[in-house]
Amino acid sequence: MDHIGNRVLVMTTNPEINGYTGLCLVCFEPHTVALGDYPALGEWAQEHTCNPERAQLVAGLIGDRIARCLYCGSTDIYETRVLVDDRTEDMALQCGACHGVWAQ
Repeated sequence: MDHIGNRVLVMTTNPEINGYTGLCLVCFEPHTVALGDYPALGEWAQEHTCNPERAQLVAGLIGDRIARCLYCGSTDIYETRVLVDDRTEDMALQCGACHGVWAQ
C-alpha cells in the first residue's frame, strides 16, 4: 500500500500511555506519541507505509467498512476539530471528497 496520508484515526489520551495514539485505518498499525508531541503523529501518518500482508488481513476481517465515508464511500477521510458549543470543541471525521462530517 502507498503512504496513507491522512487516513489515521487519533485516539484521545490514555492514562497508562500518557499520550496520543494514531491508528492507520488501512492496516490498523498503531503509533503513540507523547502529549506535547501531537505534530509527530501527523508526520508518522505522512510517512507510514502499510504492510501489504497486514492490510490484506484487516480487509479480510472487516472489509472496507471502517475506512470509508459514511455519505459517499470515499477513502479520503481525516480527523478534524468541530465546534460543539460556544466553549467546547471535539474531534470528528470529515470526508475530503464530499466534505461530510460525522462523530467518531
